[in-house]
Amino acid sequence: KTRWGFELNMIGKNPRAARYQGVSIKRNIVLAMLLSGAICGLAGSMNTAAIAHRLTKGVDGGYGFTGIIIAWMAGLNPFASIIVAVVMAALTTGAGQLQIAMKLPESMGAVLQGLVLIPLLAGSIFTEHKLKLIKKEAI
Repeated sequence: KTRWGFELNMIGKNPRAARYQGVSIKRNIVLAMLLSGAICGLAGSMNTAAIAHRLTKGVDGGYGFTGIIIAWMAGLNPFASIIVAVVMAALTTGAGQLQIAMKLPESMGAVLQGLVLIPLLAGSIFTEHKLKLIKKEAI
């Protein structure tokens, strides 16, 4: 309903047309990121203030990096993110249950996640980048 909202919509649907219209794509993206970061910061501060009334250690839950990994695994697709998040939650919960049942150390859950994530990362390196082997000639 606002000019800025229209510009963001135009950038999202067709960046080339937005550029031809004279819309500053980089400026609008940075402003949108700043605004969303500010809203998230405000929500986080309200959550902290409502629950503990002060900043305590471990209040974040450590979900930020997990969210980044989920978004990367889903290819930044919102619908795929839901599926990947459920799979990661099952993996985390299963690792916790495995630790309890087999009396394993807490770090085994992270090892299990690493065993899933490292092959995915390695696979994406080979699919997204061309690797060239350089052979050295004998002297």
